[in-house]
Amino acid sequence: MKTKKLLILDDCNMFEGRDPIAWLIELPEDITLKKLDELESLQPGRGSSGGNWRRIMLDGNIEYKELSKGRKSDYNLEEQEVFKVTSGNY
Repeated sequence: MKTKKLLILDDCNMFEGRDPIAWLIELPEDITLKKLDELESLQPGRGSSGGNWRRIMLDGNIEYKELSKGRKSDYNLEEQEVFKVTSGNY
């Protein structure tokens, strides 16, 4: 199975400001950003408490491997696709 790298950004409902928490993961190449958006949109409470990227993977039965965790500034955004988790509306 071919894989790709995806950088997930989570600003924790904007508490993290301009340098959100970031996870670099590896997942199947056929998983699109649109598919991730669709799965996230089905999460209950997403609009008020924000999205959860691990729940997206669980709900979509998506196998992934977490490669690293850091801050947005630790990564070159041009080296992989980027998915930003929806912020909550506090």
